[in-house]
Amino acid sequence: MRKVREVRQQSKGIMDSLKLDVESCAARLKGTGECVSLRTGMPCHLHPTSALFDCGLTPDYIAYHELIMTTKEYMQCVTCVDGQ
Repeated sequence: MRKVREVRQQSKGIMDSLKLDVESCAARLKGTGECVSLRTGMPCHLHPTSALFDCGLTPDYIAYHELIMTTKEYMQCVTCVDGQ
């Protein structure tokens, strides 16, 4: 977790120097393929082209790079995050 804090501090410093808002891009897994955004509380889904889609993993959290809105709000470019 120390390394995570260091990376977060570095990222925040870069964002602050560029005068950019820091936004959360994380979601908690609710069920198979469905998640809840930690920032907005809105439901979102794994995009079918995502490597995690239908792979059978059930991580505690997911970090994503972008949201795509079609018939549903989809997370794309995702990675698993262990809650511990």
